[in-house]
Parts: sequence; C-alpha cells; structure tokens
Amino acid sequence: MESLRRLKRALLPRGFIVLVGSLDQAGVLVAGLPGRAAELARQAWPGPLTLVLPASAAVPEILRPDGLIALRCPARRLLRELALAIPGALVTTSANAAGALAPRTLEEVDPAILAGCAIAVDGGELAGEPSTVVRPEADGRITVLRRGLWPV
Repeated sequence: MESLRRLKRALLPRGFIVLVGSLDQAGVLVAGLPGRAAELARQAWPGPLTLVLPASAAVPEILRPDGLIALRCPARRLLRELALAIPGALVTTSANAAGALAPRTLEEVDPAILAGCAIAVDGGELAGEPSTVVRPEADGRITVLRRGLWPV
C-alpha cells in the first residue's frame, strides 16, 4: 500500500478501493451491511457504485485505516473474475497521480505510473467518470462521499 501511495504521490492516509467479484465475497470483508447497504449492492452491482462499510477483522489494518473499507463490484466481467480468483484483496485506484486527471485509455497513463504497477488491465476506453461513493448509515440514511456515474 505504501508503494501505491508513493506511486500516486498521495500523502494522506486515505484508503483505496477493493474490488470484489460478488456480494458474497464482499460479505467476508465487512463487519455487516448497515442500513440499506445490501439493497444498494443488489441494485447497483456490478456497476459504478462504491460502498464504504465497516471492515471485518479479516481485513488487514492497512486496508482499513479508519475501520472502514471501500468496496466496488466492477461492471467489467474480467475484473470480477480476477477479484474472485486471487487470494486476498484486489486493491485498485485510478492510474494517475493524486489530483491529476485520470487517463481514459492505457496509452494515456503516465509511463512512470505504469513502471510501478504489478499489472495494468487494458479495458479499452473508459467513460472518464468515477464511481459514486456512498456510506450507508445504520439508520437508513446514505451519505454521499463522491458523485459519479451511479445516480443517488
């Protein structure tokens, strides 16, 4: 994780998104699905919705610096299959330095970023919009942390 932070030049101890291949896989990583979390996941996954949820004790501390974990079940089948196939967590982020515009194609990725990656998946041209990030609250409210492709 520290090498990923250095690569992105991200100074804040902010968490990264973990991709999951299914709601069942997400269930292992969370301490529970508060409020409308399960309903949101069933509606939006696979798709551009990231849920910020209480992390389970099974999640390494480095992935839950504040006790929370951000999970997304991506629309791309290849990424879901990869998430299910690997042992551990598939940590992801946009392929840009913090604060810079995210590239829409693999060719647009800064060569310095690519050089530091263990793997880069060419998924073709992307929409250029981030996922919507929400934190479902126990009382049923939804706190929107970032607006993106999924309508809230």
